[in-house]
Amino acid sequence: MNATIKLKEITNFSLSSVDLANLELKLENEALDFKAVFLMTSTGMSLRVTSEHSTDELIKLCKWLNKSSEDETNLRTNQSELRLFATEMIKTNKKLNQAKKL
Repeated sequence: MNATIKLKEITNFSLSSVDLANLELKLENEALDFKAVFLMTSTGMSLRVTSEHSTDELIKLCKWLNKSSEDETNLRTNQSELRLFATEMIKTNKKLNQAKKL
């Protein structure tokens, strides 16, 4: 199954300093004639689906999340890859918003 992850935006909970990465996950499989776009949020520790989907689409998503990321350099699941991507984007956003005094 082909997957594409895209950062939509970084938001911040107003009551705390927790940043939230809003992600778009596109899953496609031509053999199964399956294509879906999932909107998800992650703090880096958690992962949540925020878009509405049929139970069949959610089952396929859950199976994909639990599969190995097929990267020979690690033993991570696709879910771990999504959470790591979110963490990286949150850290990058913080770095981009830092001011430097001269």
